[in-house]
Amino acid sequence: MFLSVILTVFLIGLPLQTAQASPEGDASNSSKNLIDSALIDELRDGGFILYIRHAATDHDIADSDRENLANCETQRPLSELGREQSRKIGESFVKLRIPVAKIIASPYCRAKHTAILAFGRAELNHDLKFSLGSGSDESERHADVLRALLAEEPATGTNTVIAGHTANLREASGVWPKPEGVTVVFEPDGAGSFRYRTAIHPDSWPLTAAQQ
Repeated sequence: MFLSVILTVFLIGLPLQTAQASPEGDASNSSKNLIDSALIDELRDGGFILYIRHAATDHDIADSDRENLANCETQRPLSELGREQSRKIGESFVKLRIPVAKIIASPYCRAKHTAILAFGRAELNHDLKFSLGSGSDESERHADVLRALLAEEPATGTNTVIAGHTANLREASGVWPKPEGVTVVFEPDGAGSFRYRTAIHPDSWPLTAAQQ
């Protein structure tokens, strides 16, 4: 009887442990659905941080120089699909009347090109560069910078866009952004922190805009 009770408690505890280990707001399962109309209305009012993982890339080309990030020839570039995704995301923001004021990007070419193709401009922040393999101290510093950006309230009536990478967002928020081009929506709480709202598949932007 005693052994049975112990086994039952152990089994009951397993799902809880698994849930606690799961990242809050895991964005790896975003699907190609229409964006909820209530969320579009909220985005039109502003007040959100929209973290866009760089759009689709050519994985046949690897980064070969992580020091000179101004040289796009030595970096994994956007694929033709990624360039199209970026343009369609930007066109969708216009059609859906979603206001964006500040646009920040990692200095990696695939991130800054995502932002520029979508929105025509980008403010580069070198603390948003791809943190994987940069060492624990440097990765944590990058995470601190990104957490501060995710908590920074946009100008009234606007949203902020950040174009970046997977590892940085996972380290800063516990959210793993998949696939390439996904938009992860965060809401600053006005008290120095933020909360995850949802993840939007890159194809969902033009699908939703086409309904307008």
